Amino acid sequence: MKRRSRRCWWALVLVAIPLLARADVLVCTNGERFVGTVIEETTNVVFDSEFGGRLVISHAKISEIQRTPPGAITYAPVALIATRASANPAAWKPPGVGSDGSDWVQLKSGEWLRGQLKYIQNKEVEFDSDEMDQQTLDLQDVSQVITAHRVFTQFEDLKPAYGKLVISNEVVMVEGDEPLALHRDLLIGITPSGLRGIRDWSGNLNLGMSLQSGNNHQMTVTTIGELARRTPNTTRGCVKTI
Repeated sequence: MKRRSRRCWWALVLVAIPLLARADVLVCTNGERFVGTVIEETTNVVFDSEFGGRLVISHAKISEIQRTPPGAITYAPVALIATRASANPAAWKPPGVGSDGSDWVQLKSGEWLRGQLKYIQNKEVEFDSDEMDQQTLDLQDVSQVITAHRVFTQFEDLKPAYGKLVISNEVVMVEGDEPLALHRDLLIGITPSGLRGIRDWSGNLNLGMSLQSGNNHQMTVTTIGELARRTPNTTRGCVKTI
């Protein structure tokens, strides 16, 4: 009796089930790619992105819109669905990756962002996208990271590795004098320019001024600066008031 129930269970697993395949794709002229739904198209395109939410992009910045017919449904066995989920969700790659001087991030939704990698630390990816501006992404939502320049990468129990970085699914590869490829679970942090350089520093400066009147006119200027230095291991900060 138990054996018969087990056979029935496997039969249910192998039954083909419908997959909603409604997803439009918008490709910008700079190569960034967004997956979602075209909401409106007039002088601008209003696009509901799975990652970025509601976007309004001018036609001048769009190179292609791939539309899926409404109500499109595909069928696939559950076993095939599991295989697809564990594979790369999108084989398409922007033509400029690795040759245009920009860093690239691919999300597991299949979307691509072009811009500058700020850092990766505490399982978060700080990325300045050309279209989306500064974004903080969960590393678990990122499928690929490809840098245009050499970076410092810190793994557990190893000295920092220096070279161009490629994160592809679960593997972190450093293409340098000593090539290295390790599982992303061992990754501690990444900084674009390593242990020194202006790109490691970030912060802000606030300038205040007050004027006191009376027998003697007196002006007070207050400057408050916050500056943080980021390395693959730590973030060090200092605050100075003048």
